[in-house]
Amino acid sequence: MRAHLQVAGDIAPALEVSEVQTLCAASWNPFDAGVLTVEYTGANTGNVRFGASGGVAVFVPFGIGASGAQAGEAMKMLPDATTTRV
Repeated sequence: MRAHLQVAGDIAPALEVSEVQTLCAASWNPFDAGVLTVEYTGANTGNVRFGASGGVAVFVPFGIGASGAQAGEAMKMLPDATTTRV
């Protein structure tokens, strides 16, 4: 059972993203784009439950091998919670 409560006071949602790390694994095929992995930590620094999702865009010279990014699952965090996503 869930209970959603709201107390008196200002609502201040805030999300902090830190510890961003990237890893690029090149393909043996020079015409293949390879794989880019991004890992980051999200922290709910506000005073309310927070939900967020996002994605990554990659830009390469002349647009050769560029492709769309896969968005991760939405983060849902209580105040003062942190989570690490890949």
